[in-house]
Amino acid sequence: MKLNKLWLLAAAAGFVACAEPENGLNVSFDGERTVEFKISLPEIETRTTNESSAKGGLTNIDWDKYDLRYQIEIYDANTQKRARPRIVEYCPTGGNFEKSIDLTAGREYKVYAWADFVPQVDGERDAAKSYDYHYNTASFASINYMQGKIAINDESCDAYCGSATINDEQRTVNFILTRPLGKLRVVTTDADKLSFYQYPDNVVFSTGSVAMTKAYNLLTGSVDGNKATFSEAAAAPMVLYGDETDNGAKRTLLTAYLFAGDVIQFELKVKDDTADIYTMNVVTDIPVVTDKLTTIMGAGLTNPASISCDVSDTITGGEAVYVQDTNGNWVEAEQDTYGNWVPKQTNP
Repeated sequence: MKLNKLWLLAAAAGFVACAEPENGLNVSFDGERTVEFKISLPEIETRTTNESSAKGGLTNIDWDKYDLRYQIEIYDANTQKRARPRIVEYCPTGGNFEKSIDLTAGREYKVYAWADFVPQVDGERDAAKSYDYHYNTASFASINYMQGKIAINDESCDAYCGSATINDEQRTVNFILTRPLGKLRVVTTDADKLSFYQYPDNVVFSTGSVAMTKAYNLLTGSVDGNKATFSEAAAAPMVLYGDETDNGAKRTLLTAYLFAGDVIQFELKVKDDTADIYTMNVVTDIPVVTDKLTTIMGAGLTNPASISCDVSDTITGGEAVYVQDTNGNWVEAEQDTYGNWVPKQTNP
């Protein structure tokens, strides 16, 4: 019996010795605290069932084909080391990320979140594609387009991200994600002028020699500085512009979700099968702004010189119109007495 007691005391002493660092400093073992997370997207409260090229993926996505995917990483704010393995959650019809996570008490953390869309097959997630689809998210320090390609005319390219700090006593975390992207679209106002046999089948979007941002650093909340040129082809959606019909005159030819922060120039070829209907060359700087909608609009199929550039307050909000001034800069516009959009006059 005495031998057993001595053995237990020795084991306990050994355990304490293992817990001490080599430099002899004392170690404080903190307890755990449960933190309630609620991370949401900006459009969930206002989402409608009316599809529109002016709106985002949450409204336009086909929920029989896609799931919303949240990815969460939590870092120790002091050591910058990851405190937990990456958390991945799927929402089949959209919704908030809500989860209870145990974290060490008395420490400050930084949480980073990314949300995007991944495909289903026959109502189930496609195991081959459920991890990354449009964006390579292997590293939150450099989230980039999959295989270096922009998928145009595809609402499942919409994505959201954000971050928050968790202080040493905090028990709840609530924050709303925003887009690291701007949405570009090209709308024609003269689709009704085309004959049935000359209707756009596909479009080719090319940035030419003007490089665009190709990656986003979620840990710093900014584009990472790497740029590339792109040339992408897709079917022409020819969906209604907004919720209007205009007797079929207004149609969206192109939509593209692009990492924001750039001004871009591009060429858009509109094709009927393989023959070109027209080519739009936009050789002035067009803004791509975080969480905003940039619309190039005009009678582009019959009079490409008529186009204007509109930038909305948000992708789901009302539009503010911009035109070029005499110096070639895009400035806010107003309508003159004849209904034309002209640079807005400012009071001296």
